[in-house]
Amino acid sequence: MIAVFGGTFDPFHFGHLKLIRHCMKYLQPDELRLLPCYQSVHKSAAHGPVEHRLAILQLAISELPAHWAQKCVIDEREIKSSQPIYTYESMLSMRAEIGDDKSLVFVMGADSLQGFHNWGNWREILDLVHLAVFARPRYSLEQLSPFLQNQLLHRQTFSVSELSQKPAGSIWVDDTLAADVSSTELRTQSGPRKEWLSDKIRAYIDAHHLYNDSK
Repeated sequence: MIAVFGGTFDPFHFGHLKLIRHCMKYLQPDELRLLPCYQSVHKSAAHGPVEHRLAILQLAISELPAHWAQKCVIDEREIKSSQPIYTYESMLSMRAEIGDDKSLVFVMGADSLQGFHNWGNWREILDLVHLAVFARPRYSLEQLSPFLQNQLLHRQTFSVSELSQKPAGSIWVDDTLAADVSSTELRTQSGPRKEWLSDKIRAYIDAHHLYNDSK
């Protein structure tokens, strides 16, 4: 199984780290690809320069237990494009690389699932990957659109092993994660910002004078 966790990571924080730990613990992938985007299709331009976001990701990986860190890879395909790339395009490219039979799991928070029906080619994405959805406070599956409720009804699995047994098409939901923070909140609220950044990442951000406009 290859798991993929994408995002702007602007900046990377404890919420991201907690999701990675959950992913490693429950999904037990052979590889976890961290997929930083150059610029989100659905959001404004990233605040942190690409080279610094990549460096912070490397720091984040170094803070994982060694047996998990060695399974983490930073996939730079979207960064190297230097333009916004739809998730469908990246998953199509990744599927072509790994073949039709390998299990490919796209990891997301429940907040992302709620807007998933607005993503480009979202139905086709489900033909390319499984979705592993990790709960977040304030977001309920009951709030999903009728389109996604129907997809969940037909695709949801309660077995992680099923994700490994076929290449794509299932949705697995974990409701034990509770990380109620976003990178946007960290940039705009001085209080939670330091609390949700590791010492290494906070030191790097301070040393390179990043996100100063948000303090």
